[in-house]
Amino acid sequence: MKIKSVILDDVKSYDDSSPSISFQSGVNAIIGENGSGKSTLCESIGFALFDFLHPYSQSDFVREGKKTGRVSVTFESDDAEHVYRVERGVNQSKYDIFDVTHNKKLELQGKNDVLTWLKEELGVPRSMDLQTLWKSSLGVPQGKFTNDFAQTPSIRAQLFNPLLEVDVYRDLWKDMKHVIDVLISNKKNINEQITRLESIVEELPELKKQGKNVCDQIKKAIDNVKKIDDKIQKTTKKKTTLESIQKEIEQITHHLEVQQEKQKDLNNQLDQTKKQFEEAKQAKSVVSNHAEFYESYIINSKKLDRLSKEIKENEALKKKSVALEKKYSRFQDQLKHIQKEIKIAKESKEKMDELTPHVEKQKDLEEKLSDLKQKEKEINRIKQEREQVTEKISRLRKKFQSVKNQIKEISEKKILAKKRKQLQQQKDELLQDQSVLQHLQEEQLNAISLLKSEKESVCPTCNRPLDESHQDKIITQKQKEIKNAKEKQETSKQELHRVNQQLKKSVEAEQEVKRLSDLTSMRDSIQKDADEQKKHKDELEDSVSNLKKEIAEKQEIKNELEQLDNPKQRFQQAQVRYEDHKKKEGKEEQLKKELSAIEKGQKQILLQLKDFESVQDQIDSLNKKQKQLKESYELYLQHKDTASKMSFWKKQLSTVESSLEKITKNISSFSKKLKSKEKEFDEDEFNQVKTVLDQQKQQLVRHNTQIDEWNKQKEELDARIKEKQHQKKQLDKLTKKQQSLDKDIEFSQFLRETYQKTRPLVTEILVEEISWEADRIYRELRGVPSEELAWKKDYEIVVYESGNTRAFHKLSGGEQMCAALSVRLAILKLLSTMDIVFLDEPTMNLDGEKKDNLVAQLRELSGFSQIFVISHDETFESMTEHVITLEKRKGATRLLTHFQGGF
Repeated sequence: MKIKSVILDDVKSYDDSSPSISFQSGVNAIIGENGSGKSTLCESIGFALFDFLHPYSQSDFVREGKKTGRVSVTFESDDAEHVYRVERGVNQSKYDIFDVTHNKKLELQGKNDVLTWLKEELGVPRSMDLQTLWKSSLGVPQGKFTNDFAQTPSIRAQLFNPLLEVDVYRDLWKDMKHVIDVLISNKKNINEQITRLESIVEELPELKKQGKNVCDQIKKAIDNVKKIDDKIQKTTKKKTTLESIQKEIEQITHHLEVQQEKQKDLNNQLDQTKKQFEEAKQAKSVVSNHAEFYESYIINSKKLDRLSKEIKENEALKKKSVALEKKYSRFQDQLKHIQKEIKIAKESKEKMDELTPHVEKQKDLEEKLSDLKQKEKEINRIKQEREQVTEKISRLRKKFQSVKNQIKEISEKKILAKKRKQLQQQKDELLQDQSVLQHLQEEQLNAISLLKSEKESVCPTCNRPLDESHQDKIITQKQKEIKNAKEKQETSKQELHRVNQQLKKSVEAEQEVKRLSDLTSMRDSIQKDADEQKKHKDELEDSVSNLKKEIAEKQEIKNELEQLDNPKQRFQQAQVRYEDHKKKEGKEEQLKKELSAIEKGQKQILLQLKDFESVQDQIDSLNKKQKQLKESYELYLQHKDTASKMSFWKKQLSTVESSLEKITKNISSFSKKLKSKEKEFDEDEFNQVKTVLDQQKQQLVRHNTQIDEWNKQKEELDARIKEKQHQKKQLDKLTKKQQSLDKDIEFSQFLRETYQKTRPLVTEILVEEISWEADRIYRELRGVPSEELAWKKDYEIVVYESGNTRAFHKLSGGEQMCAALSVRLAILKLLSTMDIVFLDEPTMNLDGEKKDNLVAQLRELSGFSQIFVISHDETFESMTEHVITLEKRKGATRLLTHFQGGF
């Protein structure tokens, strides 16, 4: 990643007018007196990107007299395809991220989402704490850079264990203790449940035996019930036969009574029917006498209805006539109004003809003015493009210088690269010496062992027996030879270590030298690109100059337009009036036709009204005749319905007489059947059968009650047996679970022991990897091949030099700073993909010479895209082209940025 800029509003010494502070690749030196706001710049980046603000609270971080502040950090992603801006409020909840490349705000909900996104984008593992990474490696607070390494081993463990995330194994070891305790507790509970269930299921066999006895009793009782049921069926059958006869007697008696009642009703109906027939006969005579007068009355009524309709039509025609008169008057008014509007349309058309040449001239002038405005926009666009080209030229210059420096650095390594074969040969010779010395020691040891094991040894030179003193002398001589061989072997081993280190650097130098041709091509390409951009910039400036000449007549055109006084607008107004009023010409003719049609309709209505003048005389004559006929009309209506029913009552009289005869025959038949059935039925026998049946049913009820009792006992036993069987299944499950828990406890104990053993091994592996990288950085910073840095597993820094071992507290101030810086940078590189670092007052407590040495060493540091050095010491101005100078004026931080060096 690359941090491009920072903006601070109302943060500590920065007010709301503070400018954007831009950063470049490579070393960025932030220089200023104490209190000028240098460290605040670093702290703000830690606050926005890493959620770290120690030792301040947010309210303390806000400028004095303000309630809130804002930190804005813009950075470029690793792939250089996206630029993001992180905005965080100070003493407020605002925390947003913007995609500057696509000009949009990222949809992130709350602080946790923002920090998760930042970890992923910055290349920090999800499990690592951003605050820990910042305070331990990236942005170590002022004066604390070397302090952590001077602490006791226990305090160093507290500081670095969280960063390396090795405490997780200790936490897992502790957590597994709780898991094992829970499993053991669960096993104890299960054992108690098993003991309880074993005592419960003991009575299961006895319950099954009781259940079998009850089943036998129920079976015997069911057999007795079947026998009683057979007797009940026979008795019931006999009772049913007698009940059937009794029922038939009751039915016949009922039918007989019904027929007798019907006979009585029919006799009454016969008398009433005869009376109705006589009344209809008399009414028939009255209707015949008044029929002629009734018909005349009906005819006159129809004539009166027709004449009444004619009267209504007459009234409707009168109303229609009045409506036409009103409509005629309204149309005459509309005609006058339309004629006025037609006059306005003609005047508007004349005005349009008059304005047409002026409108054409206005259009030409406006088109010229629009063209000039486009040219002004083109000038602005070219200026923006020129600024972009200028910026690109600046970037190309920096890139050119960077490539040029790399070529210079690599060229200096050619001599070292050429030594690789010579160093490899030295290494092979030293390895061979080691092998020879090892073989010599083994031979001498074998000889000593042989001398000691044989009592009568012979001299290896003269082949004579050796006495004990001579033998001891030879053994002592060989032991000296072994000692000399070991000393030579140790010296050779140290030399081999030195050669290995030089060989490693030579191989690295050889790899770097291979890049020279690519870097040279890149340098030439950058130079060519820069020349093309300069040429393009000159062309753009010529274009701007030409366009400015072309737009000089703009004010003249504006003056001409003002003199015309916008004839286009007046033309449009006249056109609107013309379009609105010219439509009325067709309506004038239409209204004249409408008025002519109304006059014609009015004449027709007057003719129709003359035809209705004699209608009222006809109505009066007919009303007089109706009064004379009304009495005969009403008598006819009064007897008409009764007379019409004479034939009905005649027929009804015949029907009633026939029904009465049929009922009389039925009564005779039912009387005979009743006498026959009464002979078949014996009342005493029927009562005796009912008594026997009741006794048999009572006996059946007693047996069924007994069966119900036994069934109830059986259900209770079955329920208890089922419950015991369920508990037996639970017992079996618990037994299996107990066995499973035993395995789980054993496995958990194994895991806990494994976690305990793993923690120191993981720590040792991580520390060893970091130590190797730290040693590389330390050598690069110090430039002393004979020095070797090691970071021990108890987090202590040790430096080896020419066989001597120096602890951290014995190093000089400059050596301590280089050593601490090397370890912290190695941690950063191995635990994340971040390639930036912040150094806050790295030369604190160093004398002038050591400051110069550290500055020179930092200039040679590789592997980091950006290094931010915060210092009040102007020594750092010489180590970078990008220096940011801060100073405090009137209580607020002000910025002075300048570049050193050239293209």
